[in-house]
Amino acid sequence: MDEFTGVAASDTKALGDLCPVIGSGPSWAAKDESSVPSEGALTVLKITNTRPDGSIDLRELAYVAGLPARTKIIGPTSLVMIRTNGNRKRIGNVYIPPEEVHGAAVSAFQFILDAHDAETRDYLYLVLRSPGIQHLMSESASGSTGLGNLAVRWLKTLEIPWPNALERKSQVEVIGAVDDQITALDKEAGALDALLRGRKEELFAHYAATANMLPIGEVLEEVKRPITVDLEAEYRQIGIRSHGRGLFTKEAVTGESLGSKRVFWVEPGDLVINIVFAWEGAVAVVPPEIEGYCGSHRFPPYRRLDGGDIEFFRLFFSTKTGTQLLANCSPGGAGRNRTLSRKRLMESPVGMPSAQEQERAISELQALETNVLALRTEADRLRAVHATLLSGLLDRTINIKSAELEV
Repeated sequence: MDEFTGVAASDTKALGDLCPVIGSGPSWAAKDESSVPSEGALTVLKITNTRPDGSIDLRELAYVAGLPARTKIIGPTSLVMIRTNGNRKRIGNVYIPPEEVHGAAVSAFQFILDAHDAETRDYLYLVLRSPGIQHLMSESASGSTGLGNLAVRWLKTLEIPWPNALERKSQVEVIGAVDDQITALDKEAGALDALLRGRKEELFAHYAATANMLPIGEVLEEVKRPITVDLEAEYRQIGIRSHGRGLFTKEAVTGESLGSKRVFWVEPGDLVINIVFAWEGAVAVVPPEIEGYCGSHRFPPYRRLDGGDIEFFRLFFSTKTGTQLLANCSPGGAGRNRTLSRKRLMESPVGMPSAQEQERAISELQALETNVLALRTEADRLRAVHATLLSGLLDRTINIKSAELEV
């Protein structure tokens, strides 16, 4: 097997030999779905309930009556797999369904794989999530346009590494320990992020109700640093992500390739706004490391007139109130392109507490942001460890004792 180079053919088994039942769910029309259970209706786990992060969302289960008697249902040794999708990276994504959906059906976009026993299911869950197998399933899905489709016949012949029972159990335990750590970190980061978002809303609502209301234009001013483009020089540009997710940088381009595009220097400490997607919260502060970069005329930079910390406005524009203000100043309804009226924005009022209170709020909120980022960074590090360990354990380039030291 190319995806498991260290595994002899004698140490593999076909997936169909480990899962006596592999089959997709039935089709039904949207009008057949109900949001409440009824007599004769089966619970159905739809593809929208399976998340790209490997979790299953049970909040919006549907119920369908009149499904065929032969419909396969989820059991205690089942796995659920994405069979067909427009995004090929999702084809082959696999899930362990929780007890709440045992007895449920899946849609025609998914497979149910019934393993011989729970131990086999747990080991298959480990193997089928490995980067090599995920890539192989994605690439093997038929269909050149639109939806890709994974064939049952091909899936049944997929060769799976099959070491002895003790080694399989050890691998499941090691990878499971990493999974548990990632889940715990994600949960903690999610809870802290919810606290951060709630605290921001609380603080800025308080300022709107109690602080001095000033037009933004009395506190912020646009700073223009136009560039006379040298056709032979190189220019590094920024982009701004929506939803307050910061800046990104682009590959350097020549002045000649910029053509007639108007560009302006940005400097660390600038508040920059993408005027086309401001209504989506495309606002950021240029960090210290982004020096010597430029942005198009669609990314105007702003500085404070009163000497205060620009972070106050970044935080404000990341609240629901701040984003709504940007949306209110962005007329138009042509798809997602709604251009910000900078004049209207500058005329809009914002609650401005004392300088001391601004500093205190910024310090509090940045501390929460730092903690959220640290948790997510650690979770991402463990995801990389997870992928390396999983591939190494399965192709035997990493032994189990070395793996245990990693976790």
